[in-house]
Amino acid sequence: MITERDALFFHAPTSKEDALYWAETNAWTFYLPEEEMMVIVYALFRKPHGIVLTNVYVVKGFCRYPYEALHNDFYVHLPIPAGIEIGKYQLANGLSVEVTKAPMDYKVDYVARDGTELHFTYEGLMPPYDIQDPRMDPITAVRSKEALAEHQGFGTAYNGHFDHTGHYVGVLKLRGKTYPIDNVSTMDHSWGVRPESRSGNMAWGNIHFGRDLAIHSIFTIDPRAGGAYGPLAHGYVMENGKCYGLVSGKGEVTERDGFYSRSIAVEAEDVRGKTYHYTGRAMAAFPWYYLPNVCGFHTMLEYEMGGRKAYGGVMDFLHMDYMIEGRL
Repeated sequence: MITERDALFFHAPTSKEDALYWAETNAWTFYLPEEEMMVIVYALFRKPHGIVLTNVYVVKGFCRYPYEALHNDFYVHLPIPAGIEIGKYQLANGLSVEVTKAPMDYKVDYVARDGTELHFTYEGLMPPYDIQDPRMDPITAVRSKEALAEHQGFGTAYNGHFDHTGHYVGVLKLRGKTYPIDNVSTMDHSWGVRPESRSGNMAWGNIHFGRDLAIHSIFTIDPRAGGAYGPLAHGYVMENGKCYGLVSGKGEVTERDGFYSRSIAVEAEDVRGKTYHYTGRAMAAFPWYYLPNVCGFHTMLEYEMGGRKAYGGVMDFLHMDYMIEGRL
């Protein structure tokens, strides 16, 4: 179960050996569908080393290279300011984050050197989904520790991890234009041993109909073996403020452009026995090298389920060795 402390304070490495690659992250991802734009705010703290990697990007349409973003501000070795905690910090790149109601709500502000500004509040619409809690996650409840380590997404980096659906409200100021933000989307928070290579492949994706309904899923993937997603690592349905873990699911990339998902189809079932079938078509894409050795091929999609439209995205994370080996 996620507590207030998990959102407010850094987690200490579990051993001296773990300190080398120990990382704690938070990430906010949201979309401006009417503009075909997507935004990420990201911070990866390596507290034992006193440094933080942070990236803020804004993308419109299909981008194949990092420099095609409308805004892409990436720092690898910013110093962690003395005395801060994960629940309240301000970084030298102009990013400030504050937990206003732990572990549910946040306030995020960002003023970049090029004049770009981003200001939003995030209101959690459900309890944070703890993928390690067998009372919350039905897949964790039945899998062995060995199977969880292999199929939980980023392996040991997800030994502490929650996903969360919430409501983003604010403004984006970019190149003389102001864009209102009013979007239900997802954020996450992780802590654990996070090596910079061989971290595993996964598809981290979500679909948001509004404040009443959203679905989040993490699948393991092997694009070279075909378009199938699976097995399902974790996931949930958020319905009217309540959270229901997924017990099964499968997906398929029905149209792939290199490593980008141009269209997908997903089926999932939650603990109540309710089933969901939805399809998505890409509106924007970006290669997010969140670490130099790992790329998240981020795609924004317009979804359809039962005649109802929704928006969200999927990030197909692939490590560099995997991509290189596929070309040999």
